[in-house]
Amino acid sequence: MTNAWHLAIDFGTSNTAAAHQSPMGKEISALALTHRSNILPSAVFLDSSHGAHAAADEEPTLLNGDSALARGRRDPSRLLLSPKRYIDHDEVKLAAKDLPLTKVVGSVLATVLRVKSGVVV
Repeated sequence: MTNAWHLAIDFGTSNTAAAHQSPMGKEISALALTHRSNILPSAVFLDSSHGAHAAADEEPTLLNGDSALARGRRDPSRLLLSPKRYIDHDEVKLAAKDLPLTKVVGSVLATVLRVKSGVVV
């Protein structure tokens, strides 16, 4: 028996879900991605401190899930509801800033990994 754990992520257009398998057993269970659900909105929000006036080499701060939706109500120009719709693009524009799609999608996947590590968002 190995100590490896297995994680499956369903990166969806509207929501992201995940399931994991215990290293000690064969049981597969859904991963709670928020305090109230097994799904996480796939939405991404560009933090306001990183708009069009941010330094070119500054790493963007991206919020995901319910936090992104809440902040996006106040500033929709920084919100991307369905990043999967842009999967065939190299970049997306949020708040007049071009962001690599790999960073945008990666932020959603990183949120799932943080949850798997015990940090529920």
